[in-house]
Amino acid sequence: MFTPSTAPFGNDPATVTASLFLPPVSSSTIDSKLNVFLVFYNEESYSQVGQPSAPSGTLFCCTAGVFGKGGCPSGTKAGDLILMPRVNPTDVTPTVASFSVSPALGARVASNFTVPTSSPVYFTVVVCESSGGPLPVGAPVEITTAFRNPYGYLPGTLVGLLPWYAVLFALYALLALAYIGAMICNRSYVLPLQWLVLSVIGLGLLEMVVNLGTYAGKNITGVPTPCNICVLTSDYMTGVVLNVGELFLDLHHAQHTHTHTACHHHRFIPLVQSPSTFPLHRTHTHTHTRTRTNKKSNAREVESFYSL
Repeated sequence: MFTPSTAPFGNDPATVTASLFLPPVSSSTIDSKLNVFLVFYNEESYSQVGQPSAPSGTLFCCTAGVFGKGGCPSGTKAGDLILMPRVNPTDVTPTVASFSVSPALGARVASNFTVPTSSPVYFTVVVCESSGGPLPVGAPVEITTAFRNPYGYLPGTLVGLLPWYAVLFALYALLALAYIGAMICNRSYVLPLQWLVLSVIGLGLLEMVVNLGTYAGKNITGVPTPCNICVLTSDYMTGVVLNVGELFLDLHHAQHTHTHTACHHHRFIPLVQSPSTFPLHRTHTHTHTRTRTNKKSNAREVESFYSL
């Protein structure tokens, strides 16, 4: 996450907000109260949360068995969160919000955390039994988190898409206006192909609007709006129109080639096979014959030359 000094835009503090809801649990299942810990930490303090344990991977609660063997860090009692000492004195310590909850009543707890430095931020919920006993497996817990940067809710890896789609939208809009203006100025010569190109530009413009609206909505509210299926639909429709346009161009080119070939044979084959069809052609031939020479041999050569 970014801080205001490192964010590309925005001056609000970067915060992480978390809320947790524990529904009421039968008192026969858990005898004592529950200690709920909301832990916020970054890469510097990542190794301080929990204690590596071979059987379970990481041990977050100081249970009675571990505490009895002296396995919990100094100053930690049974039922507490395990926080390991800092490796470097300058490392940032995790921010912990702790709550004591009665299982029979349930509770809803919440806390927030202000990000001090630009780095990945982690959030962990740890629920320990206050006596250090084990928790029942499958206890229902509802957790809601919100990570907000100075500019909004978009992650740092996606914030660049906002100006990217804004620039593409502006370019598509300018292209559409220029193309529509050219079609209006030459409306007497507009072909179906021009309408197809305009529809492709329109779909591209619509796709940029959907993408920009999706990421801008998520940046403002934290929820993708409109749904991601709209982005997929716009991409699919643009691909369909492009494929149809390519097919139309192929068919139009094939038809044009066939028409041109038919016209070529219709106009020039009679000229070669039947010169009498074109009186001007014969007049032109005889004129040159009389002008050039009066000898029969030369006249025949000239006439045969023009007849070809």
